[in-house]
Amino acid sequence: MIMSKKNLLLWDFDGVIIDSIDECLITSYNAYLQYHALSDGFIYRLDDIPIDIRKEFYRNRKYVRPAGEYYLICKAASSGVKIDNYLKFEELLKENADNASKFHNYFFSARNDFRNGFQQYWFELHRVYAGIKTKWQELNKYFDFYIVSNKDFKSISLILNYFGLPIQQEKIFSTDIKLTKKMVIEHILKDTHNAAERLFFIDDNYQHLLDVRDTGIRLFYAAWGYGEMPDETERYIIPLELETFDQYLIKEVINGTVC
Repeated sequence: MIMSKKNLLLWDFDGVIIDSIDECLITSYNAYLQYHALSDGFIYRLDDIPIDIRKEFYRNRKYVRPAGEYYLICKAASSGVKIDNYLKFEELLKENADNASKFHNYFFSARNDFRNGFQQYWFELHRVYAGIKTKWQELNKYFDFYIVSNKDFKSISLILNYFGLPIQQEKIFSTDIKLTKKMVIEHILKDTHNAAERLFFIDDNYQHLLDVRDTGIRLFYAAWGYGEMPDETERYIIPLELETFDQYLIKEVINGTVC
C-alpha cells in the first residue's frame, strides 16, 4: 500500500509528456510489413516509408488508443481507404478487430528490435514537449506522479530516464499489465486510500477521459497532444494548454479547491 499526503497527478505518456509520433510510425510500418510477410528487413528512415502512408499516419494518429490500432492506419493507407472521421475509424476497427488484436504483439516485437538494435537513434526520435522538464520539477512539489499509459513499461522507463524525468518505477502503469486505464485508476484509488478528488488525470485522448469519468477523479484534456476535442464537451473535463497547465494545477491545490 502506498500512502501519500500529496495529491496524485496521473500522466498519460505519448501526446502529453513525449511526442513519439515518428518512432510510432517507423515501428508501425515495420510491424505491418512483418505482419503481412511483405519484408524480412527493417526500415529505419522516415524518408523510406511511402509518403502517402506517412501523411495518413500523421493525420490519423489522433484516433489510435492501444497500439494494435496502428494497424488500421497502415491498412487504410496501403489500400487507398480514406479515414475522414472517427466513425470511419471505428468502422475499420470493427472490420479488422482480429487483425488489430494480433498486430499488438507484432508492434511491440518490432519496437523491441528497433530499440535494442539502434537505441540512441531510437531515443532521438522522441521529443519532450516544450517546458515539460521544468514543469515536471515544479509540479512534483505538489503532486506524487504516476504514469497511466498504453505504452510498454521498458520504453516509458528508458525514455523518462534518458530525458531526466524521475519517477518511481512502481508508479508506472503500462500496457504490460493488461489493465484498462479505468482499472488502473481504480487500483490506485484503492491502494493509496485517497479520495477521488485528490487524483488529477491528464490525457490527450478525450475518449480515455470519458472512459474513466465514473471513478470521480479530476479529468484534464491535454490540448497540445495528438487528440481532438469534440464540438460538444463535458463540463467536468477541463482543457489545458501546454504553456500554462502547471500554473493551473498548482493554483487548484494552493487555493484549497483540493484538500
